Amino acid sequence: MNTTIRSASNHWGCDDRGSAFLGALFCAFLVTTAAAAMYSMFTEEMHTNKIIEQRIKAQEVATGAAARALAFAATDFNNLISPPATMTAGQLGEGSYTVDITVLGDAYFMIHATGSVGDMTQAVKVYTRSPYDPRAFQRAIFSNSDVLMSGGGSVKCNLENGSHSNANTDMSGHVHVAGNASSVGLTSLRGGAVVDGDVQSGVPRIKFPQLDFDHYYNIAQGNGEVHVGDASLKGTYSPAGGIMWVVGDVHISSHTVIHGALFATGSIHQAGKCDIYQVATLPAMVSRDGNIHLSGQSDTMSGIIFAASGTVDLTGEHAIKGAIIAWGDIFTRGNWGVLDFEGDKPVLDDESRLEILAWEY
Repeated sequence: MNTTIRSASNHWGCDDRGSAFLGALFCAFLVTTAAAAMYSMFTEEMHTNKIIEQRIKAQEVATGAAARALAFAATDFNNLISPPATMTAGQLGEGSYTVDITVLGDAYFMIHATGSVGDMTQAVKVYTRSPYDPRAFQRAIFSNSDVLMSGGGSVKCNLENGSHSNANTDMSGHVHVAGNASSVGLTSLRGGAVVDGDVQSGVPRIKFPQLDFDHYYNIAQGNGEVHVGDASLKGTYSPAGGIMWVVGDVHISSHTVIHGALFATGSIHQAGKCDIYQVATLPAMVSRDGNIHLSGQSDTMSGIIFAASGTVDLTGEHAIKGAIIAWGDIFTRGNWGVLDFEGDKPVLDDESRLEILAWEY
């Protein structure tokens, strides 16, 4: 009897090969999927790292721009009032920056610096204060108290260089101010008083500046120009170093000519004619602890007239080229003449110190 044995080797061999092929396809799919996932994760991580890197660099640019603005201010604080173009925008490192300055009042400022790198932008705010307010030296007449102008006289200046009072301003008579007239309190005009610019009430206060009296005293002392006791001046004076320092009151009753600056710890009373010729950027007259009363005449008085703690009373006929600054009231009465504004910035107490109040990121 013949027995037929069928071989299934071809059948099962074919199935093994098909399963292996499907397994290989599945493995390839898994590898491809894993590779795609890993690539996606890698590219996403690269993108995230790029964003983080750009954000860090943008922060560095903003910080650098803020520090640069502070350097501008330390060189000249007026740069915070009228910032130059290179201070407000430009390139720094790998990015660009913009800087905006906000005046917060009474010598307080905010520097807002923005840095941009790629798609990222970061900002820094720096709050700072000046030991003085430069606007005080940008006024022909500036008082920490009242400005009371009457009689006949004129102030020659640009619109922004008129008068300012940290209290009230009252003008009457034949007074002419070519600029603005501003007050923290009320500014009023009566009679024939004329203001070419704006008459402003309720404006922000301007900080009163303090001179560096030690600086000026040291100059006078180093040149043997410190005079102790009340002084009566007449004749011509050309003090060595440019400063005559009087410990006491000063009385001027005869024609007096000074080539330089007159400093007094007390009051200055001028009844006679007095001409002052400015030396460098020195003030004309300064009273530290008293008042200044100018009732005489002058053909020329060049430089700032400064009363650090008292009043300035202008009653004579004068030709002043400079400015009048007083802690107390400023009076003009009678035919007091002409004040032709010319700005100077004396050496101030702690002038070089720029106080940084806060950094905000």
